[in-house]
Formats: sequence, C-alpha cells, structure tokens
Amino acid sequence: MAGTESTRDSSETMEKHWTNYMIKNFLLALAFLLSVSLADAQSAGWSNLTRGKAAGSFSFKDDGTLLFGGRPFNYRITVPGDNEQPFTPTDIWISSANPSGQYAILQASNRHHDFGYCWLLDLRHLTVTDINYTHFGPARWVMWSPDGRYAILEDPEAQVLQRIELNTGHVGNLQVTGYWDGLQNITSDNTRPAIENSNEYEQINLHSFYWITGTLKFMVRVDVKYYNKAGIDHSFFVEVDVPSGLSRQIR
Repeated sequence: MAGTESTRDSSETMEKHWTNYMIKNFLLALAFLLSVSLADAQSAGWSNLTRGKAAGSFSFKDDGTLLFGGRPFNYRITVPGDNEQPFTPTDIWISSANPSGQYAILQASNRHHDFGYCWLLDLRHLTVTDINYTHFGPARWVMWSPDGRYAILEDPEAQVLQRIELNTGHVGNLQVTGYWDGLQNITSDNTRPAIENSNEYEQINLHSFYWITGTLKFMVRVDVKYYNKAGIDHSFFVEVDVPSGLSRQIR
C-alpha cells in the first residue's frame, strides 16, 4: 500500500513538473512571437505624404513646409538636388509616433532616390532635428525604447543599428556585426569571429528584434550568408545595452 502511494506521489510530481515545463516554454514562445509581431507592427507603421497633399494630422506644402494639426514645424523639408541646390522632395515618409506620442521619424530622398535623408520630429514642440548620419539613409524601420528615451534605426549599407537620444537628437552606432574586427565597444563574453572566410557576409535580421522585458536591452539575430550561393551558413544573437552601447554575442 505504501509502495502504491509512493508511486502515485512520484507520478503526480513528475506530471506537475512536466506541466510546469510545458507552460514555461509555451509562455517563452508566446513572448517571443508577440515581440516579433510588435517589431513587425512598429516597423510597418509608416505613412507616405506627397508634396502639396495632406494625410492624417500632417500636411506637406509645395515649399517644403510641414504642418502637424495645422501648425507648421520650425524647419522646411528640403534635400540636396543637382549641384547641391536644395529642393522640396516629391514625397516623404513619416513613421508612427513613439509610445508617448511626442516623436516620429521623417525620411525623404533626392530626385534620383540614391541618397536618403532622415529627421527626428518633435510633435509637441514642432521642431525638426537632422539625424541623417548614413550615406544612403536608414531603412524605413524604427523601434522605440519602452521608457521613451531612445529610437533604434538601421543603416542597411553598414549593417549597424543606430541609437537616437530623443531629447537631444544625438546619434550613436550600436555595433551588432563585425565581431572579427576586435571593436572596443563589444565585450569578449562568448565572442568568436562570426565570419571565417571571405565568401560570407553578415545581415541583421530586423524581424527578430525584441526588447528584454524590464530593461533597456534588446536582442537581435545576425545571419551569416554566402556571397556566391543562397542560404544561411549560421546565425547568432546579439544582446545590446542601449544606454551604454555595449553588446555581446550570444551563441
């Protein structure tokens, strides 16, 4: 009888542990999927605004004046054209606002669409700050930090992420690729060369981006691909602490 009770208790304990294990893994998977969905939703929320037209709360005048709620910003939107002469772009792109509703990102290109330009919009004070620190302009993608202090952009040409301090407009690079270069802002924890031959290159997987709950850190996946054939050789995650700029490779 005692043996039967002991067996039953052991079975119940094992079942309880298994149930807890399954619940934990389900919640982890759900959290990851939700974070990826949030990343997709935030990166997809861009509005196109044609010169001389209005869309939502914004209107874009022929002379480059941008208005929000009928009130003009303190800056005319122009880009360098032929012979570096400024002109008003044909259309612009504006991101969805950050969680507080105060900031948004504006992008435009020149006539030939071979250079991109980027500004930070303060929707409360109607100011425009130039944050264009890339040759071809950042990707049409933005992630806002949970505390409302930062925006994360991507420079697809250099394959780096950029940290924008919203209250100052200061721009800094967050290195998540190039681990073989011995860069100083990357910690040595679990780090080894990501690329081991000249036929490979790194590409940031923006869909994998997610914030680590309760922190100002995020995780993003980097895929190592081949130049001369399709497919991914291998991938790794990078954990980035946004305020300090430090990152570490997660294998």
